[in-house]
Formats: sequence, C-alpha cells, structure tokens
Amino acid sequence: MIVVAEDGNDSDWAMQQLEARFDIKDMGDAMKVLGICIECTEDGLVLHQRDTIEELLIDMEMATCRSVSTPMESRPLSDDTPMEQTSLMRRAIGSLLWISNCTRPDITAAVNYLARFVARPCEDHWRSMKLILRYLRGTTSLGLLFKRDQGIGCKWHATIFSDADWAGEKSDVKSVSGAVLVLNGMVIAWSSKKQISVALSTMEAEYVAAAMAVKEAAWIKQLLVEIGLWKANVAVSLQVDNQSAIKSMENEMTSARSKHINMPYHYIRDVIARGDVSVSYCPTQQQLADILTRPLQRVVFERLREQLRVVRLA
Repeated sequence: MIVVAEDGNDSDWAMQQLEARFDIKDMGDAMKVLGICIECTEDGLVLHQRDTIEELLIDMEMATCRSVSTPMESRPLSDDTPMEQTSLMRRAIGSLLWISNCTRPDITAAVNYLARFVARPCEDHWRSMKLILRYLRGTTSLGLLFKRDQGIGCKWHATIFSDADWAGEKSDVKSVSGAVLVLNGMVIAWSSKKQISVALSTMEAEYVAAAMAVKEAAWIKQLLVEIGLWKANVAVSLQVDNQSAIKSMENEMTSARSKHINMPYHYIRDVIARGDVSVSYCPTQQQLADILTRPLQRVVFERLREQLRVVRLA
C-alpha cells in the first residue's frame, strides 16, 4: 500500500490509523512499485524503468549496441521475409509495451505499430524492433517527471491533446490516432491507436481521433469526481489542431462531409453540448499528441518529448 498526502503530518496520521487496526510494517518512502522506480529530485518525482530496460537489452543481446536518436523510421516496412523465431519478437514487444504504457510515451507510437504484426512478424519488423532497443540504449536514464506543487492542494485543470495522422497506415490507408491527457501540467495517460475505418479526409481523421480521446479520458474524470478532486460541472479542455474538425464537433447538424462518419463517434458532440468538454484550436507546433501518431524528425521529436515531461535523470 502507498500512502499519498499533501504533507508529512497527514501521512503520519494515516499510518497511525492503519497501525491501530492492522498489523503492518512501515517500509519508508516508496522506491519501486510493480517494476517502476520512483526517484525524488529537486523538481519532483521521476518515474522510470531503467532496470527493466537494461534487463531487456541484455536479454535481446543489445546491451552494447550503437544508440540512435529516434525510435521510429519513416520508411514503410516489408513483410516479404517471415521471421523464424517469432517467440523472441513477442517477448520483446510484450516488454516494450509495458515500458511504453508506464513511463515512456516517447516510444509508444513505434511499439504500438510493431505490436500489430506480432502474430506474424517478418525480418523487417525485427529490425524495427531493434531500432527501438537502440533508442532505449541511449535513453535508459529518461523518466516521467511529476513536478512539485502541481498536485494535491492545487486548482485542478485537465487538458486532452488529440491528433491524427491521416492515412498513416500505408497497408490499408487507415489513420492513426494519438491522445495525451494532462492533469495540472502532468502527463498521466497517453495512447496511440489505428482507427478501425478509413477516413476520407484529414477533418474526419481528426474528428474520430478526438472522439476516441474523449471517451478514454471520461473514466479518469469520473474517478476524480468520485474521490472529490474534481467538480462534475467543470469542463475538460480538448486541444485539436484542425479547424474544420472543431467546427464539425460544435455543429449539431450533420453535414455532407460528416454524415457518413460512424454514429458512435458523434458522442463527442454530445459531451461538448453538455459542457463536459470545451474544444479549442491548438497550433500544430504545440500539439503534444503528434509524437504518438507518426515518425518525426529528431528536433521535433526531442522538443515534444521534453514537453511531455520525459526528462533525463541526473
């Protein structure tokens, strides 16, 4: 059990109440939970999985490999040569998914893309997986920062960044959605998913991506309401970098450009009309979810990685 409080007196009181009822042992400050290391710095708490990454590199015989600056290439992958040792690929992807879902949003797009081929991987997929490992080899000391003075006791505000790479999946021209949920300036959830239907325009891809992002964030808002940290009538801010998509979300009338979009995605119009979500335009340069949709050039990738609060440990 982890006890979290605004100050030490509150946590001491909680421990005293628990000790009065149960036979427990105080283990001190949390250092590692479910393989996730917790390191206290001057800026706040950094969650990282350096040990897990180093073990994976050793397991894949990549501990001394040459590092690279980005985890994903822009070229399309070939599926001409099936891979023989598929179990090795599955084991690597499983570990990478755990790392990317917990503390490393910077590799999520690359890992989730390769996970689509885990049933029948090819040699090109194996080479791309090794590229991710080479990137991790040079960034083992990166972790997710949760800054001080931005948690309990502060005024709560939540922002969802939503983006899409239109026809980003070259094999079936389906788009890729990316979403980042930021609570009080801290990144607490992110996702990268291929859309299930083909979008006919950038507007449609962005519209569907925003609907998916809002649905995934709804349960987090409800949790905060349940524990008294969020008021039900306070809207979550949705940031989208496509003006046409924003106009379609705010317009309850179905136009010729949007009438063919699957009905479940129009859920977003309902939550905006109710005031649960407020949508705003976000310049592409400030769109955090861009890193979750496609390969990026090094300068852009590193800028977005820093904005996600993925920082290097001292």
